[in-house]
Amino acid sequence: MDGSCPSLSMAWAFSLWCLLWRWLSLDVGVHGQTEIQDTFCNGRGIINSNLTCSCFSGFRGPDCSLKRCPVGRAWTDFPSAENVAHADGVECSNMGDCNRITGLCECRTGFAGQACDRLECPSSCSGHGKCLSMSEAASEWDGRVLVRPSVVYTSVWDADILHGCVCDPGWMGHDCSQLECPRGDDPFTTGQQNEVMRIVCEADSGSFVFSFRGVTSADIPFNASYGYVEELLEAMDTVTDVQVSMTDGGARAVCGQGEEVITEVEFLQDFGSLPAALVSSSNTDNLTLGGEDASLSLATVSEVVCPACPSCTGGIYVIYDDETTSLISHDADESDVQEALVSLDTLGSASVYGDIVSVTVTMEGGTSLCDSGSEVTTTIEARCAYGNLPSLTFIGSVRDADGLPVAVTFSDGKGDKENEFCANHGVCDHSTGACLCDRNTTNFPLDWYWWESSDGYGGPGGRPDCGYQRVEASTNTTQSCPVAVVFDDETMPTYESFDEVTCAGKGACNNATGGCTCHPDFYGGDCSIRKCPTGKAWFDEARADNAAHSYGAECGAMGNCNHATGECVCREGWTGAACERLGCDADCNGNGRCLPMFRLAQLREDNGEPDPTVYGSTDLVRPFGTSVYASPETWDFDMMYGCLCDSGGRGGDGDTDGFLGGAYRPRVGARAFVSGLYTDNSKLPGWGGYACSRRTCPTGDDPRTTPGEFEVQTVACTLSSGSFTMTFRDATTEAIAFDATTSEVTAALELLPTPDGCPLSRVGSVAVSFTSGGSACDSSWVYGEGIKVTFLTELGGLSSLYTSPTFEVDTTEAGSKENSECGGRGICDFDTGLCTCLDGWASSDGNGSTGDRGDCGYHHDFCTDETQVKLTVDETFALLQAGAE
Repeated sequence: MDGSCPSLSMAWAFSLWCLLWRWLSLDVGVHGQTEIQDTFCNGRGIINSNLTCSCFSGFRGPDCSLKRCPVGRAWTDFPSAENVAHADGVECSNMGDCNRITGLCECRTGFAGQACDRLECPSSCSGHGKCLSMSEAASEWDGRVLVRPSVVYTSVWDADILHGCVCDPGWMGHDCSQLECPRGDDPFTTGQQNEVMRIVCEADSGSFVFSFRGVTSADIPFNASYGYVEELLEAMDTVTDVQVSMTDGGARAVCGQGEEVITEVEFLQDFGSLPAALVSSSNTDNLTLGGEDASLSLATVSEVVCPACPSCTGGIYVIYDDETTSLISHDADESDVQEALVSLDTLGSASVYGDIVSVTVTMEGGTSLCDSGSEVTTTIEARCAYGNLPSLTFIGSVRDADGLPVAVTFSDGKGDKENEFCANHGVCDHSTGACLCDRNTTNFPLDWYWWESSDGYGGPGGRPDCGYQRVEASTNTTQSCPVAVVFDDETMPTYESFDEVTCAGKGACNNATGGCTCHPDFYGGDCSIRKCPTGKAWFDEARADNAAHSYGAECGAMGNCNHATGECVCREGWTGAACERLGCDADCNGNGRCLPMFRLAQLREDNGEPDPTVYGSTDLVRPFGTSVYASPETWDFDMMYGCLCDSGGRGGDGDTDGFLGGAYRPRVGARAFVSGLYTDNSKLPGWGGYACSRRTCPTGDDPRTTPGEFEVQTVACTLSSGSFTMTFRDATTEAIAFDATTSEVTAALELLPTPDGCPLSRVGSVAVSFTSGGSACDSSWVYGEGIKVTFLTELGGLSSLYTSPTFEVDTTEAGSKENSECGGRGICDFDTGLCTCLDGWASSDGNGSTGDRGDCGYHHDFCTDETQVKLTVDETFALLQAGAE
């Protein structure tokens, strides 16, 4: 060659050869846009005129070589607004890392689903239960564990993603791995009652069924006698023994013709407060009255008895399902009491048992709740397809003329006998489901006392529940308290090997009754059983529409209690005395802080500036005299924990800002004076990923896309003496003299520390100039004049500088450069935090030239002749298009 420039035809041919070397096909797109689809985008996208790939759905990366992973609702994240969190559309749901090669999420242990968006049931419920979501648990009714048939749980963030176990009969524990032991009544307690349910029916044809604890009876004909009703009920697997009677002595059938018949069903061997049963018309033989739907319900009856009370004052409160009436005055009549009750939403529109057919109030002995001359019994009857409904709770506040409390009594048809494992007189071995009954043989064979199988009423029988005390006392007749079964932390005791300690040394013996009064945190007939801590339930049935996770769950329903030690054995990943925290995977791998949702809210940032918000509250809802609940929508505020990763400024793999990447951190290393010179140390890659296990990579601008500008802010300092400071992203400079030079202002800004106090530059490199003169301040400067700061390292739109004292700050040039991972021209290696650049690309200075950002933002021509003939992108595309024509 002679050194002259080649002809246009040579340039055209040479450029065409160069581009064809990389591109295999040419396509002219619609609307006049020229697009080349070829191997540069790996067949997974379209290359645009700026030589960037528009990837097809499911692919990403500068050459579309990487795959996107499924998205779901975030388990943990920064709240987007006050009490609004758990955003949808988050890759791997912030509970796993994306494998960019396969496009599959690598989920944390215990989480499953394509997007790690489902909490698995522990051990698949051990094969002894059903795995349900929170919404499914709310919508189902089994009359045993799930007892609120008309509740929904659909609008809270965890409705469809948090799953738990509903155990089969006979099994228990958060994972259904423990066998239940026989339950029974403690015969040492007296004055208690069995549960009585009341069937109310008026019909002249057809049949109905009775459902209890998940089992439904055979059809009960409308004209069935009480004996036949009893036979059909006792044929159910969930009913042991009942006594059926009809309140109208002349009634011969369960359903009346022309008037209602009330049939009472007393449960003789099922103790305690029983879950509601359901009566419904038979599917095969519809219950009717005169050709229309019959009248069929269960009646729940409560009574209030007020003794004669001259000059009474005050009244009572009634609570139902955590809703409380206003004060019902002592002189309230039937209609007043009824009005107060039906005003409760839980006895009306918000009833979790469906429609309440009626609430009636009758008084006997007087016409008001309390009477000056006679005792008054007020009967409250609520009718519903379900019953008995949960008990009404009464709070008495009636006073006599002297201001002393009046002994108003309350009762209902609910059973109040104990229904405890081993009747409170033994220890349950949950591995076998058998009771180890209490005994005292310290003076054997002369005197000995032990507990055996009972008849449910304190006598010997076939219930293996330790409910019968067998006594042999030849030398004395004093009752003897049980000797504790004292054992080690892991194993169940045997009768052959244990220490004989009365009441386990954890209670006081009452020799008159032979019973132990246990110390706090201990229970059982011999006080040998330790209680475990309780907390909010991770999984439970909703108590009302979109309200769940009630307090009082042993081990938070996410662990099993070791009753020997009183400690919870939590599911893997869960921590805390009551398993109340879902900790961070691998504790953030030592590369971040593990924080609860409410702290993540407090540490939220916007473009590097603190932007705290609120998520949840420690102020608990405390209904008068009843349970304690947290706000239903933010129940997890102190339970769900996420990683706030160190440095990097972004989480995940840089696909989006705002993921749990932590507070804004610089993307350049330490910068300081060394021997009078500025020194930039090695780049310090940050950490990302849901568990802070992935390195983040440098970011930068793609010079081939729409040209962008560095951000320029101008500070109008008008001081004529003294000093000032500048603050950027919550970091403040040392004092800057009013007459500081550009280099001194530059030094002050470039030495801004990071929020954690590390000597890393908050702004990287800046260029500083003055509108005029050589000093930082001028009393004549106005808005738009003064110290002009050009941000050379931090790209895109930035938060504003602010000063002390306050000066006007003008964003003279809004930053418009991209701030993309690897400058949009490389692929991040999450193991090293280094970018692997595409061919022809290398590290830049953030402005299209070579530099040490490590971001692939500098392009060097890969195909020119020795004379360095270069064509612009537009020229090349024009030549290619002309050649194609």
